[in-house]
Amino acid sequence: MLNAKNAFKDIAEELSAYKEITSKLKMKYDCALNEIKDLQSEQNGEKEDLMIQLRQQDLDIKFYTKVVDMVMKPEELAKLKMKS
Repeated sequence: MLNAKNAFKDIAEELSAYKEITSKLKMKYDCALNEIKDLQSEQNGEKEDLMIQLRQQDLDIKFYTKVVDMVMKPEELAKLKMKS
């Protein structure tokens, strides 16, 4: 775009052409920045969802561990671990 060999009548016409090019490039740049912001926002939301799932799974594991400790004797648990 910038290297186009146009024959401009005067400097004002050349300046006008460069302003138009600049405005188009600025618009593309702004769209790209908005897209980046949207993607970052989406990524942060997904990350937070994964962290919530991880915390819930940690709580579940702790609960199930306590249930197993209450139901099974340590020797039975040790045998089960060896078999698995």
